[in-house]
Amino acid sequence: MTRLAIILLSIQMLGRAAEDPRLAQMRAILEPLRSHKIDTGDKIRGATPELTTVKHLLRDWIESRLPDAPEPIDPAALSKHLSQELLDAQLACDPEPHSQTPCPNQGFQGYVERIQIQRPGFLTVVTGVGIVCGFDSSAYIYKQTGGKWHRFFDSEQNDYRDKHYFPQNFASVQASSQWQTDTDHSEHLILTLGFEPWCASNWHDVYVRVWKTKASYPAPMLLIDQSEWAFEPWFVEGTVSPDDVLVEYKVAGGGHSRQEIRHYRVDSSDRVTRIDPLALSPPDFVEEWGMRQWETSTTWTERSARAKTKPAYEKLHSDVLPLQYSLPTTHCTGHPDLWEVNVSPSMHFLVRWRPPYRFTMVDVSPLPFPNCREPDPVADEGRTLFPH
Repeated sequence: MTRLAIILLSIQMLGRAAEDPRLAQMRAILEPLRSHKIDTGDKIRGATPELTTVKHLLRDWIESRLPDAPEPIDPAALSKHLSQELLDAQLACDPEPHSQTPCPNQGFQGYVERIQIQRPGFLTVVTGVGIVCGFDSSAYIYKQTGGKWHRFFDSEQNDYRDKHYFPQNFASVQASSQWQTDTDHSEHLILTLGFEPWCASNWHDVYVRVWKTKASYPAPMLLIDQSEWAFEPWFVEGTVSPDDVLVEYKVAGGGHSRQEIRHYRVDSSDRVTRIDPLALSPPDFVEEWGMRQWETSTTWTERSARAKTKPAYEKLHSDVLPLQYSLPTTHCTGHPDLWEVNVSPSMHFLVRWRPPYRFTMVDVSPLPFPNCREPDPVADEGRTLFPH
């Protein structure tokens, strides 16, 4: 070994000796994983319980670097600084292929993801550990208490058994922060939107979860936990307030994909109710009506039509979906709030549409409805509640 190599090795060893021991512990766990053979058929994606240790070491290291109040935090600068430390410690890599520290092709195992820190309101931290074809993300939310940052919520996957492990990348993590003066200030709704990481395809599971926190609860209460096969689920969007959750993403339908709308009201008893809007167009409503269980769809049907429409619902639910439309949707002359949606084979749905997006099923017939002949291409236009 040359003298220069010895000097460089000594400098490297001194740098590692001075680093936080948690970084060294993470590296001792992660480096051996980098040599594992990648098996894209592995149902748990190469994940092991050791990853929980890494997740918590990483979380604790970040918490040790959060400044005490009232010192302000620049989330972008802090994210960049901490991520660079992970890169310098050879713990992180960059999924972008042209970066200076690229991850091996699909080889995220043995690495951690760059840190994401967000404000305003609460402080949200998102981290990730590498698995086959992606990262398994964790989310933590903090608020200031007694001049310190106190973690009051976390979401991560720590059960690595098959059919129990559902890793995700977070597209959004939000907590409601508005309250009335007479309410409990520890009470919040927390919305996490995520998607299944994988190597290929634009179709993956999207994950929508909602928790409620309250000082009297021993732990955050999970109110909504749903997943659905979605198109480009990384574009899932949503908002949350103290009693309301609105989410939008794309699912199969409408010939290829359509906007799926999930709007929920949470009452003071923690009861969750799905409310309007259910869809953004008459055809999307027909498809949504046919997808759900009859116990739900019947509540979206006018009372006088429930018995008549049930056989059509059963056929739609079991045989026809996804729908093959005969476009355009037609408007019914003399009835400003009625539209006919024509579905092959020979199913004609009469839908009531009241502004802005309140739909109910009125009737179903094997033949076209009289006076519903007015083409209305506007009714079939693509819409979104989250324009950019």
